[in-house]
Amino acid sequence: MTDYALQELEKKLTDHPFHGVMKLSVTICKDISNIQPGIPLIVICLSSSRLSVDLRNAIFGVRTGSSTAVLIFHHLKEHALPTEPSHTILTKDEVSNVGTIIDVAFFETMGIYKCDMNIKAFSTLITFILDNYKE
Repeated sequence: MTDYALQELEKKLTDHPFHGVMKLSVTICKDISNIQPGIPLIVICLSSSRLSVDLRNAIFGVRTGSSTAVLIFHHLKEHALPTEPSHTILTKDEVSNVGTIIDVAFFETMGIYKCDMNIKAFSTLITFILDNYKE
């Protein structure tokens, strides 16, 4: 499921025009030693058990900061999605080392599907990337 989610995310990001500011390239790092400093970092977190544990596992060993976005992938159909954003459920200590927490809806037979959560997610993610982009 993670690889499929990454492929979908990469396609959506590389297809986005970024308002003519830049052409985005996505580098998928499955090993934290390959993370390039100084560029926006997107960490994938699959929500599967307790959100705080899932987040802790996703960022374990990763040097996070204000240019880090954590995408919380909810493997649920639209009617079952959480009603509260993840950043309101997590404690201040849990989110203090990241720039933003973004909820994304995903389902294996639909991929990253069209819904209010994902419309907001990609708007927030695009703004985050533009705000953290340095030439």
